[in-house]
Amino acid sequence: MKKKLDIKKVRSQSYACILAVKDILPIVFIHKKPADKIIASFFKKNKKYGSRDRRVIYEVIFSIFRWYGWIKILAPEIDELSDEKGLTKKHDAILYKIAFIAALLDNNKNIPISIINVWKSELGIKSYYPEHAEKVEDDKFIPDLKIIDYLKETFDVNKKLKLDKLVPEWFSSELSKNIDLRRLIGWYQTRPPIWLRSNSLNNNFLETELARNEIRFSTHETIQKAICIKEAKVNLYSLDSFSKGIIEIQDLASQIIGLVCKPKEGERWWDPCAGAGGKSLQLSSIMHNKGRIIAGDIRAYKLDDLKKRAKRAKRMNIECREWDGKALRSNKRYKYDGVLVDAPCTCSGTWRRNPDARWRLSDTESAEMASLQMKILQNAATGVKPSGVLVYATCSVLKAENLDLVKKFLLNNKNFVMEPFTNPLTNATTKGYLQIYPWDGNCDAMFVARFRKKEKSNASE
Repeated sequence: MKKKLDIKKVRSQSYACILAVKDILPIVFIHKKPADKIIASFFKKNKKYGSRDRRVIYEVIFSIFRWYGWIKILAPEIDELSDEKGLTKKHDAILYKIAFIAALLDNNKNIPISIINVWKSELGIKSYYPEHAEKVEDDKFIPDLKIIDYLKETFDVNKKLKLDKLVPEWFSSELSKNIDLRRLIGWYQTRPPIWLRSNSLNNNFLETELARNEIRFSTHETIQKAICIKEAKVNLYSLDSFSKGIIEIQDLASQIIGLVCKPKEGERWWDPCAGAGGKSLQLSSIMHNKGRIIAGDIRAYKLDDLKKRAKRAKRMNIECREWDGKALRSNKRYKYDGVLVDAPCTCSGTWRRNPDARWRLSDTESAEMASLQMKILQNAATGVKPSGVLVYATCSVLKAENLDLVKKFLLNNKNFVMEPFTNPLTNATTKGYLQIYPWDGNCDAMFVARFRKKEKSNASE
């Protein structure tokens, strides 16, 4: 009797997942909205889903976007999910199919085999799929070839599943020539870990709490305040270390940006694109709460989160001010020892954690974004005092937003020069810029450049 109840429960959970996917996917496809926000909104409206159901739904949807390029080949019917008229019962078979394919390709341990088998049964598939073993080859993470062959045979597909189909067609032409495209795509198919940044000079309390909560972690070899969370069964936001401001959740690549800024105690810094303020908080920590940090953003509401975070972390040297995105008025110019421009970008460096973003980005957006970035960088540079530092950063791998833009900025601003700095990951000296890749530290991809303003500059420059 219990076995029948268990089977009934699994079938109910598997169909609940399909219904949720049916509701969420079209919104992402049609309205080009970030999947994580759509999922969060869906769960807010549907309280009936428990934590286990939410986890499975979340993982299935992100697996679909992660392998969307191959799913389109194995299940071209997926295009029907973009129908603005809405999905009906007849679309369920398509949803079963793409969920089944995504789960096998992703080898996702958070999607129970029992649920995958229900989808397989609904599709009428009799053959057994091979046991999946993650294959790692030259830093490229790809599914076991047996799984690929099984899916192609099951769904009668003769086309080759190439790695470059897992990113938009235009993507490779927007990269620098020295980037290993296959390696980059391979890393895009993996999930990044959660990284913490410690605000404490002594990590004993934090490490004890992590161990007590059976949270598996490791400390970075060269960046001692960076802590990689390998496995956590508790909500990190519930830890005393979080409520006491001892830790911030911040990706390793993001932490590198603050280390490249290298602000000194007592200095005055401006972070005009602060957003929620992760890097402003890091600058404050490096400066030991001494000096002044002006955190700005053109979206004033974004600074509300920073105010709360700064209060929690006891960062009293952060002041929030809305910035209109324009060059500073003459009486406000040249006041800052350092300016950090963490520019809005295509976010192509975060495709590991936001796989849907690669399919929402058009081939014209990098050029449009580069134009905006140049305007922001040019206007923010008016805050740098003579001999001051200007740091430019993006979470992108596209050349138009990074090195190409840096070269154009230097060409038009003779009063700034590139300043070599030490790569925090390797301790090697850079030429003044650094492209961080996922394989450099199991993190997001980011770009950072550091400029120094000449001591004698014309006021008009």
